[in-house]
Amino acid sequence: MICVTSVRHAWPNPPGFCLNRKYGHQDYSFVHFTTSVELCLNGNTFTVPEHSCIIYKPGTPQYFTCPNGMIHDWFHFNNVTQAFFDELDIPTDTLFLPKQWLFITNLVEEIENEVLAQKAQWQLLTELKIKELFIKLSRSVKSGISEITNTKIESELRNLRQKMMQSLNYGWTVEKMANEIHLSKSRFAHLYHEFYGTSPMDDLIRARIDTAKYALLFTDQTVNEIAQMLGYSNASHFCRQFKALVGCSPTQHRKKE
Repeated sequence: MICVTSVRHAWPNPPGFCLNRKYGHQDYSFVHFTTSVELCLNGNTFTVPEHSCIIYKPGTPQYFTCPNGMIHDWFHFNNVTQAFFDELDIPTDTLFLPKQWLFITNLVEEIENEVLAQKAQWQLLTELKIKELFIKLSRSVKSGISEITNTKIESELRNLRQKMMQSLNYGWTVEKMANEIHLSKSRFAHLYHEFYGTSPMDDLIRARIDTAKYALLFTDQTVNEIAQMLGYSNASHFCRQFKALVGCSPTQHRKKE
């Protein structure tokens, strides 16, 4: 049975963070870089685009740094063989960029919750979620998005999402998003879900909450200040969305970390 030895989802690191494991880790390591980092692999150093993934084999050197701070999902695991990844045609010790990736953070969060809570049959459920994660990654790496054959639309969606992530405080609505790339609301919402695996508003809310989690850990901003920074008209609305996604209030999150 696949065993997780440690796990964190949407884990933030401050500017200047550097991980340097010259002799690697004793277990397999999965990392999903939700932000860009500088990474060294096979003696070569380069900038990794956001949402790149890597599965390190046990003993493979691990080095990456983030001058501007970073957020990533990761877990260490064992009781698995290289044949498992070969069967799924997923590379190890190699960077890959899945076409869809929003499911990654969600599944790693579910794995983390199972490992921390350790309720009945948690080991079995953890293994099933890990297999689900890697099967979905395999599908995403192998195939494109059938609904999006127009590379111009694909580029516009990527550019729009980047704009959204860089202006989380803006009063985005689906209509405003759709207008940015001259699509109807229904067509835009359909394409966005096909490409990113979630609705545009759910994507925006999760990005705001992930940013809030980082601010709570690494800044002295108050809950009200964070809510205003992220475009919430009142802190109560922010706190409700935060608790719905994280499972605790912003204040509780800051204290427990």
